[in-house]
Amino acid sequence: MRSKKIAYVINHLSFFYSHILPHAIVAKKNGFIIKVFCGNSVSINSEKFAKKQLEKNKINFVNCNFDSTSLNPIKDVFAFFKILMELRKYQPDIVHITTPKAQILGGVCSRILKIKAIVIFISGMGYLFSNDLNFLEEIYKKLFYFIQSSILRHKKLKIIVENKYDYKYFINSFSLKKNQISIIKGSGVDLTKFKKVNIKKNKIILLPARVVKEKGIIEFIKASKVLQQYPYDFVVAGPLDYEKSSGFKEDELEKLNIDKTVKFIDYQKNIYSILKKTAIVCLPSYREGLPKCLCEAAACGIPIVATKTVGCTEVVKFKLNGELCKVKDYLSLAKKLKKLILKPKLRIKYGNNSINFAKKNFDIKLISIKIIEIYNKLLIYEK
Repeated sequence: MRSKKIAYVINHLSFFYSHILPHAIVAKKNGFIIKVFCGNSVSINSEKFAKKQLEKNKINFVNCNFDSTSLNPIKDVFAFFKILMELRKYQPDIVHITTPKAQILGGVCSRILKIKAIVIFISGMGYLFSNDLNFLEEIYKKLFYFIQSSILRHKKLKIIVENKYDYKYFINSFSLKKNQISIIKGSGVDLTKFKKVNIKKNKIILLPARVVKEKGIIEFIKASKVLQQYPYDFVVAGPLDYEKSSGFKEDELEKLNIDKTVKFIDYQKNIYSILKKTAIVCLPSYREGLPKCLCEAAACGIPIVATKTVGCTEVVKFKLNGELCKVKDYLSLAKKLKKLILKPKLRIKYGNNSINFAKKNFDIKLISIKIIEIYNKLLIYEK
C-alpha cells in the first residue's frame, strides 16, 4: 500500500514552524509523508530559525517564490506554475493550505490536479479583513472571494476555523455543509513547555506579536505614555523586519516611540524566557483568528488585556482571566492595564483562571488528535 502524502502549502516557513510543525510531526508518526511548499520570507531572523527547526525534524520543503504581501500578478503567475509543477511531481493525497495567498495558489492548483482532499486552515482572515483598503486592494479582495468560491466547491474539503465568527462567515458566504467545516481552537500550546510562572514580582507588560499596525502597536505605544509613571516596562517581542504594507519604517517607529516608553526586542526564539518575567500580556489587535500568543500567556498563568474583537474573545473571558478594551482606543487600553497594575490580587486570580482555561481548550496534544482525525476521514474512499 502506498504511503499517504500531505503537501503543506503556506506563505512562509516561520508560520509553519509556529503553528503547524507540531501537528505535522504527529502526522509523520501516524504514517504520513509530508512536504512543505512555501513562499518567500517576510522576516529574515524568524525564517532562519524556522528552517533550522524543519531540518532538525527532517521535514523537506521547497520555496515556490511567492510573496504573501505582494499584489504583483506577474510574480504570482510564475509562482502558480511553480506550485503546480511541484505538486504534480509530489502527488499528494491531501493538500493542507494555510494563510490567504497560499490558499489561492495552492487551492487552484489542487483543483486543476484533482487532488483527492483539501484541508484549509483559516488562522485569521488576513490583511484584507483587518485594515482599511485602497481601491486596488478592494478589487483584490473581490477577486480573492471569487477564486475562493471556486476552491471551496471541492468534493473532499475540510475547512478549519478558530472561532465562531469565522465559522458563521464561511457557512453563510459559501453555503457550506456543516460537515465541511470545523472549529478547532487555535494551533495549541505545549503545556509541558509553557508552565505556570510567578507573576507577583514581575514588572513587564508584554505585547508578543509582529510589529505591524493591525496588532495595535500604535495604541500600545500611546498607552505606555499614559502609564509611564508606574514602574513597569512596556515591551514588544516580535519581528521588526516584517515586510508588509502595514509594517513600520524605522524612522516612523522612532517618531511614535520618541519618549522610549516601549522597548522593542525583535523576534524571540524562546518566548517563554520572556513570559517568565512578565506581569501582564497585552494584545490590542484589530482582529484575530485565535491568537497563539494569548494561548501561551494563558498556559503560563499570566493575566491578559486584549481588544474586544474576533479571536481575542475566544481566549480572554471578561472578568475570568483578563480585561477587554475597545479596538483602536489607546485610552481604553490604558484604563484596563492600569486596573491590573493597581490590583495585584486580581492579576493572580486571572492568572490562575487562565491556566485552567488553557488546559481545557488549548492543549496541543488534543488539537493534534483532531487534525489527524480530519486527515484520516478525508482519505476514507468509497468501495
